[in-house]
Amino acid sequence: GKAMEGQTLVGFAAETDGALDSGRKKLASKGVDIIVVNDVSRPGTGFGSDENAVWILDARGGQVEVPLAAKSEVAAKVLEAVIRFRAQESGRES
Repeated sequence: GKAMEGQTLVGFAAETDGALDSGRKKLASKGVDIIVVNDVSRPGTGFGSDENAVWILDARGGQVEVPLAAKSEVAAKVLEAVIRFRAQESGRES
């Protein structure tokens, strides 16, 4: 789907091989603003774990690696990425 005015679309992708490349392709094909890529082949992350490690990619080429951290911390990093993306969109680059 395409974001409506004032919306920022965030997608999530669980990947195994070439997680970063797959994530970039999905970012474009899904038409989202930001995609959170979870490499589910890594032990101790993702489903059934209290921790996760992800890449956060945005439609402007930005990427942030979130190393193994509590899921609440990962969620905070996703929110930070949305705030940063929205600030750039409105020309208030921080």
